[in-house]
Amino acid sequence: MPWLEGHQVQNQIVLPAAAYVSTAIEAARSLARVRGIKTEALQLIELSDFHIHNAVTFDDQTDTGGVETQIDISHVSAVTNNQITAMFTYSAALGGDSTDLALADTSELRMVVVLGDDAASTSLTLLPERQPKPPHVISVEPSRLYGFMESLEYDFAGPFGSLVKLERKLGKAACVAKKARTSTPDADALLIHSVDLDAAFQSVMLAYSYPGDDQFRLLHLHRSIAKVRVSPVVLTSREYVEPGEGFSGCVNMYSDSPDLPHAAVQVDQVSFKPVDRNVFYKMHWVLSKPDGAVAAADVPVASDDHDLMFVLSRIAVFYLRQFDATVPEDDTASLEWLDDEEQDVLDEINAKGVPDNWDVRIMLLVGKTMPRVFRGETTMLGHFRTSGLLDEYYSHGFGTKQSTMWVGSIIKQLTNRNPHLNMLEIGAGAGGATKSILGAIGHDFDSYTFTDISSSFFENAAETFSDWQDLMVFKVCNAENDPVEQGFQEGTYDVVIAFMVVHACARLDEAVANLRKLLKPGGLLVLGEGVSDGAMQAGAGFIFGTLPGWWRGVDEGRTLSPLVNASEWKAILKRAGFSGIDTMSPPRLFDAFGITLFVSTAVDKRIEFARDPLATTAAGRDSGAVLESVVIVGGQTPAVADLVKGLSTVLTPLASQVLPYDSLEQLDNDVLDTKSVVVSFADLEAPVFKDLTTERWYNLRKLFETERSILCPTSGRLEDEPYCNMTVGFGRSAMHEEEALRVQYVDVVDTSKIDPRKIAEYLLRLDAATELDGDDAILYTHEPETIIDAQGRELVPRLFPIVDANNRLNSTTRPIFHPVDVGKSVVELEQHVGGSRFRQLSRYETVEKLMP
Repeated sequence: MPWLEGHQVQNQIVLPAAAYVSTAIEAARSLARVRGIKTEALQLIELSDFHIHNAVTFDDQTDTGGVETQIDISHVSAVTNNQITAMFTYSAALGGDSTDLALADTSELRMVVVLGDDAASTSLTLLPERQPKPPHVISVEPSRLYGFMESLEYDFAGPFGSLVKLERKLGKAACVAKKARTSTPDADALLIHSVDLDAAFQSVMLAYSYPGDDQFRLLHLHRSIAKVRVSPVVLTSREYVEPGEGFSGCVNMYSDSPDLPHAAVQVDQVSFKPVDRNVFYKMHWVLSKPDGAVAAADVPVASDDHDLMFVLSRIAVFYLRQFDATVPEDDTASLEWLDDEEQDVLDEINAKGVPDNWDVRIMLLVGKTMPRVFRGETTMLGHFRTSGLLDEYYSHGFGTKQSTMWVGSIIKQLTNRNPHLNMLEIGAGAGGATKSILGAIGHDFDSYTFTDISSSFFENAAETFSDWQDLMVFKVCNAENDPVEQGFQEGTYDVVIAFMVVHACARLDEAVANLRKLLKPGGLLVLGEGVSDGAMQAGAGFIFGTLPGWWRGVDEGRTLSPLVNASEWKAILKRAGFSGIDTMSPPRLFDAFGITLFVSTAVDKRIEFARDPLATTAAGRDSGAVLESVVIVGGQTPAVADLVKGLSTVLTPLASQVLPYDSLEQLDNDVLDTKSVVVSFADLEAPVFKDLTTERWYNLRKLFETERSILCPTSGRLEDEPYCNMTVGFGRSAMHEEEALRVQYVDVVDTSKIDPRKIAEYLLRLDAATELDGDDAILYTHEPETIIDAQGRELVPRLFPIVDANNRLNSTTRPIFHPVDVGKSVVELEQHVGGSRFRQLSRYETVEKLMP
């Protein structure tokens, strides 16, 4: 479809919204033919509630691979009252090599079928007759319109620049368009081509704004069309506006034949929404790898949580004693509980104020029902389903809120560093963990695949997470089975989340190995589980021990419960191709809730090298050197001299030669070539740009002017040594000028803690950066700038939009609604046509105080 090159937005080819409409019209005609309806009997095609969820884009003008699409017509009705209705969906594989189809468009189809000899004559007068041209219109040159559109980053070229005669007045436009068949070879095969429909949509823009009158200042994209009625082609437009929410309009399209005065196509409320601009940004330093302690910082643990844990244990002990008169003397329960009566337990529940707690309610249900279960009179699962308590327990059970907060915070750490992750959640169920995750990360990811062993949760989940519908995929997945056999592509996900689900698998090693198959090397597994020696054991065992699934691990030795402890998880992960446990939730969460939460990395040889290059290099090194020539600059101060000596000792077995120079001035540029790797400690001794000499400047420029790897440790660039930032800025510019130049800055807050081995690791990773960073099959990002803070954490820079400032800017074109603390912000009650609302004032605005 070469004509598509003429429809570009922000220099990218985009399938026009009109193409979805044209496709839906052709789908309706196809459906009519399948139903045996003659062409002349099809009087009207109506599309309603047309919503565009995702844009279908093409990588560039030379893209010959195309985009896989799927068109579905479902829920087709029988012919009733001369009408057929159906649902239309348009899905496409979005984003590079993705094979997952994402929803692009939805609509409801309605076809009016008229039987009899008068069908053709009736359809000619079905839509409104052409109205007289509005008075006092002015002519607009097409070049003015399309030139203005280009300034907003629309590029209507070729057949899409089809408007040739334009007249308008405020809110109305009358236009003449060249038919698509004059410039598009495939137009005759279609009832109406997308080029012709797009001309109608362009006319709405003209009705809304005279080109350049400052009414239409931002790029707007199609979002919805209320209704399209089709029975073909020239058009007028009238405008409808919802203040501040973009604009929309209605279009009637007429034939240019004077014998056909009635409309052939009618479009109702085609809407355009403004594209927000993020103009203001600020640099933040974020964690380079997940930190469980940081993730737990805002997770509340109250004394009430410890009290509840003992109440739940007491309930379990009481009812278990009823089930079995003997409790071992070495049980962890308090001995005084062995004399409990039912009223004692109820009094304890009321004393702690937890009678409505979901854990308490479900445990009381189990305790009162199990005697009947033992007698074969009922099943526990049946009572769980009818009471609805099990679903509530999954969402609000003991420690669930706090644990999912931790998971959400960990995922936020990951998306802070990489906002383009493809994530998958195993056993998402009712979406308890999903809510915390999406609430924490917003829309800063590429895709989120929501899976469960059954599709029964998907409909409710799609409604719950409708704000993320463009980014979410719903699929059935069983962790116990090979994901490839279930339709998943191996090694395509960056993050896999499994919260309180893997323990239910019969074979943990196989289940974790299946999760490993889903991940790229370098991808992360975020796992949350109860453990066999945790506080959760009593409550969870009492509740779920009544169900067969709790005992699925018996065959591999999990006889008392399916839960295992953290050390066993570490061993299982390593056997499956993971790193073990990289970080986990702190003891205070485990002590309170008995749940352990941890992160593990999918590893292969490449990732193992990136994680520990010295150990991996030493283990896999033959007699040859890894580095040909290492040049070390610095050593005029005792501290740096010790660093140079220590680094030389570490690198000597790995390099053909190690050449130390005390300063930049003494550096011999003749020994440098493209295979040299350089470590410059010069800024640790004194910032290079603070007292710059001619010789130092000359050698510095020579060092950065060709392909090589340069590692520059600095100190204090964010605090007491701002001159170090000049070195960083110089390196940034140099890398833009010389693309093959690789520079990394490592700023250390406390120079006394610099370890020569760590410097050597940075150097080895930097030397391999081109190979590692250019491999799309792994999750790895080379960071040109890093800071090691006082706690030893590695931080990397990321630009984030300043939300308040950008909202203030974008509020000039549309209202933006968000919660405001009126105790900290000044607001005023504002009246407008649609009613009243509160408006937050900026610090530059004033409002008169109301006198009492």
